Amino acid sequence: MSVISPSSMFPRLRRARYRELLQLLAFALTLALLFSVWPILDLAVSSWFYAGDGQFPAKQWAWVRAIYDYPKAGQWLVVAALLALLLGRFLPGRWRVTRPWRRRCLALLLAAALGVGWLVHDVVKEVFNRPRPHQTQELGGDYSFVPILQPGVQCKDCVSFVSGHAAGGFVYMAWGLFGAPATRRRWRRIGWLAGGVLGAVRILQGGHFLSDVLFAAVVMWSCCWLLRELWLRLACWRRSRRLKARARRLAPVVGAQG
Repeated sequence: MSVISPSSMFPRLRRARYRELLQLLAFALTLALLFSVWPILDLAVSSWFYAGDGQFPAKQWAWVRAIYDYPKAGQWLVVAALLALLLGRFLPGRWRVTRPWRRRCLALLLAAALGVGWLVHDVVKEVFNRPRPHQTQELGGDYSFVPILQPGVQCKDCVSFVSGHAAGGFVYMAWGLFGAPATRRRWRRIGWLAGGVLGAVRILQGGHFLSDVLFAAVVMWSCCWLLRELWLRLACWRRSRRLKARARRLAPVVGAQG
């Protein structure tokens, strides 16, 4: 008995997977080209909100501070997803969390832990050491401006690239990670909206450059795509094992009938 992979059974799903990958790569390459050719764009955007003397007035705006503090609520959402995942199978009756919802919780937890917690904060920020806008000499700070994808400075607090707050909004694209293409697209838009709002607030405050926010989307989108790809590979492997086991069980019966 030949083994049929999910990709060969559902070619439209396969096309959706790789179409999304091409979109991600095109977006990342476009950003890299744009900010490499025009690095001053970052300073130009941040300077719109700079009042001189190292001051970014938006830091004092109530609605900006409220949105800046939002990730604390996001952390509670992650905790709720963890509880739903752990207790979902054991809750009684109508309170039981269904398998699709447990998958959504798992996707959000993995993206938050691996994407935001590890990749953004422990890898990308530490590798690039980019000064924040308010730390640059052009905007009242002590350090020279560092364009994207270039070595930064040895500064403990120079962790502008990429934006952790924006990544905490983009992580919501993971909620639709294990769904159909339309579901993934819908949650990708929701994640872009959340990440865009949080990223815009950080630009207003002088905490991040425009490229920090946009590349946070690249990092989280890449993380989500890889998580889904690994999940599909695992599902394909498990299906293959089941089919092979079934073929071994049927082989003696077929031989006896022959």
